[in-house]
Amino acid sequence: MSASSSPRTLLRVSLAHKMLQLLKRGGEIVWNIRLRWLILFIHSGYYLVFSVSRPTIISSPLLHRSVRNILSRTSTIFGRYWPNFLVFDGLLQTVLAKYLLPRVSIRWSREILTCDKEGGSLMLCWASPASSSSSQSLPSTTPILFVLPGLTGDETEWYIQNVIGQAMKEPLRWRPVVYVRRGCGIPLTSPRPQDYTDAAKWPSGDMSFVLKHIQARYPHAPIVAAGYSLGSNYLTMHLGSAGYDSPILAGVSIGNPYDLVANSYWVTYVNRIVGRALTSNRKSLIHRQRYALLSNKMDEEFLETLLVAKSYRDCTLSFDRWRLENVR
Repeated sequence: MSASSSPRTLLRVSLAHKMLQLLKRGGEIVWNIRLRWLILFIHSGYYLVFSVSRPTIISSPLLHRSVRNILSRTSTIFGRYWPNFLVFDGLLQTVLAKYLLPRVSIRWSREILTCDKEGGSLMLCWASPASSSSSQSLPSTTPILFVLPGLTGDETEWYIQNVIGQAMKEPLRWRPVVYVRRGCGIPLTSPRPQDYTDAAKWPSGDMSFVLKHIQARYPHAPIVAAGYSLGSNYLTMHLGSAGYDSPILAGVSIGNPYDLVANSYWVTYVNRIVGRALTSNRKSLIHRQRYALLSNKMDEEFLETLLVAKSYRDCTLSFDRWRLENVR
């Protein structure tokens, strides 16, 4: 037997091999621990720098300085915002909230309004707790929460139902109503589709028509509005156009895409997850409206082009260009 293959030599080689494996494993453990600390450090830095912040007060010069000072000291509204440390991204919060928040039981009373000579339809969805018989039991002076959904949204959206559920609880017990625009959740009954500049047409236009109807139905009730996404764009557009003539006393704008052109670039080339969802919802809406659109000078070839568009920007720009050229 050669010396290299003696039992003692083999034992040494085996021990050396095991020691190398232990050292390698120990190095991997140390590296994993360092990597985890590095990830935690980067995550914490991003959280503190970009997520934790204090809201900025942007007000008209007409607003008295003392009012701005009071607002700046109101910690409930303008205090430093500390989002969840693990889920501080708005997209992740939206996805998780959709599946984790409890569902709200709501009794709906839907009111269809004909808003023009062409037969265009709008819908108001009045909400009341499912346990109550009707919202009519509320006093006529009960504040009204006027809710505007997003791009293709209606009263069935989870985020709409969530805010309505909060508004119906004690101590508020408000009277919520959801404004459903043309073709969103209801059939498009006229050749005229949804107009994204409609809210700026006060005292005319669909939104003005709806607000006047609510005001006539409850003349002594204050109206407070909350808009989400495109609905918040409608809200701020209306408030800026109507000014003090608006029946809305106060509004909350949530997730407002102030610059629609810049936002179309963002969801097409940067935030593609949101872009794909918006594109799918927009194409689904156009598909549901296809018969009314075809009756208003839209040819089938162009309609098919919209339905196979690859991005939100392509679909939206093409449709808006057609709307501006053909809808008066």
